[in-house]
Amino acid sequence: MKVTKRQLRRLIVEMLEADHPSEVEAVEDVWSGDPEGKARNLELDLDHPKVAGGEETTKEPEMMPRQEDLVSEQKLRQIVRRFLAGN
Repeated sequence: MKVTKRQLRRLIVEMLEADHPSEVEAVEDVWSGDPEGKARNLELDLDHPKVAGGEETTKEPEMMPRQEDLVSEQKLRQIVRRFLAGN
């Protein structure tokens, strides 16, 4: 099938037309480059640090523990004293 210059020009213009943001739909997990978000275009999907013997890559944001869950130094000393007094 032959394509004329006019047809080719029309196809290129159609491809380059900018969509209005309201017409664009978000796709989950698209950072891999796959427009469907399936990560199928990755040749070998590995967690490289884990394979090399290190820690796994975090899958979600890490958070600090809540302040209420922490034990103060004074409270820790009391716990140790009670434990030692009980033995």
